[in-house]
Amino acid sequence: MTILDADEISRVALLQLTDGSATSLEDAQRLFDTRQLVLQPTQAAVATASGQAALLTAAVTAIRTFGAVHVTLPEDARVLGGIHRGQLLSDALRREGVHLDTDPVDPDATLIVLGGTDSDLQTASAGIVLHAGWEGWIAAVSPTRRPAAAPGNVLTAMAAAALAVSEAFAHASGIVGSDAGYRALELNLLGPDNSTGPELRYAPASWWLVGLGHLGQANSWVISHLPYLDPAVVEVTVQDTDRTSPANHSTSVLTPCGSRGVAKTRLVAARLEDAGLRTRILERPLDADLRLRNDETLTVALIGVDNLPSRRALSAVGWPLTIDMGLGAGAHDYTAISMHRFPGSKRSEDVPAWQDQPATDRAIPGSPGFDDLNSRFDQCGVLTLAGKAIGVPFVGIIAACLAVTEALKQLHNIPGSEVAGIDVSTGHHVSAPAARHARIAATALRPQ
Repeated sequence: MTILDADEISRVALLQLTDGSATSLEDAQRLFDTRQLVLQPTQAAVATASGQAALLTAAVTAIRTFGAVHVTLPEDARVLGGIHRGQLLSDALRREGVHLDTDPVDPDATLIVLGGTDSDLQTASAGIVLHAGWEGWIAAVSPTRRPAAAPGNVLTAMAAAALAVSEAFAHASGIVGSDAGYRALELNLLGPDNSTGPELRYAPASWWLVGLGHLGQANSWVISHLPYLDPAVVEVTVQDTDRTSPANHSTSVLTPCGSRGVAKTRLVAARLEDAGLRTRILERPLDADLRLRNDETLTVALIGVDNLPSRRALSAVGWPLTIDMGLGAGAHDYTAISMHRFPGSKRSEDVPAWQDQPATDRAIPGSPGFDDLNSRFDQCGVLTLAGKAIGVPFVGIIAACLAVTEALKQLHNIPGSEVAGIDVSTGHHVSAPAARHARIAATALRPQ
């Protein structure tokens, strides 16, 4: 019997094997290879930090979910922020694995226009056309033309790009009854009850990222694009004990294709330093023994772990603001995002959903894809794969934009949220207000 290594299998392939769209690993690969996407930024988007962040975000999330991604650049430019800072935009895109083309290779490929629509922009395509725009704190995707986006908020620009890739992926997946690709979606990063907000002026000067997988790398990507006036004064602590495996590339936007055995702390720290930020590395688990030093008491912690003991320990550590993001892990809820913020009305050890659950036998999905795996591979490997979380990178990016926004609310006199729930596939967003205001270290951002 052939051994199946679950750490080799793309989490996008796992989704297709689980939901019944792929009948085998080979079929999952074929579906991946046949999906093509074209990204077309406006000239105005290419010239701004927010537009560049949107394009690069679309590229890194799409290359992990589509077999081929093509970009039509109206002109080249130096990248103004993020891990590719200072590079030519064309070089940065090639490094991420996309193709630079004058015309789409496949006329039926989905086309995403980034940054609204310039009056002279041509968007002829036989496939669907999605327009991703951003204004203030609202990210929007629509099949109809939108006004060109203002330079504006880099967080909203990245969220709009990820939302557009999400729509394109849902459309390409051909879910029966879905109207993905033919509808308008909006996401207000401030929450459903905050209609407007100020321009970005400040951001935390100290971050602590716990867990450097899907969510942790998305958090790092988003923070790297914040337009700090002096990135060198910003310190990011990165904490994890894991090393990369090939499967990580499919969900984690900083992990290169085929990476194996690289400490995630070292990988993420190097990319953050490429963006000009200072880093500290902590290679130990988050547990009840972790406590802050006196010089660490003004930092913001962003949590991206998936184990309950670590989550229950959050309140005991002592961060002045802790934001935990959780992602759905199944074939039917992988687009769901939940947020818990501490300190709050409950301590982390008292959150009902984070209590230990009775042990249950791990179930293998009753799908044609897993039936095929069972007939060809060892049951231990198949069981291990069935227990892995399904994930797609654009959901992690949107979760990271929401987490970073929650931290920025503290510095812009915007009411915070203690808990929130968001579904990327529908735009549904609910939240409950936070009763406390956190005192955190801040530094200035460049005017946008």
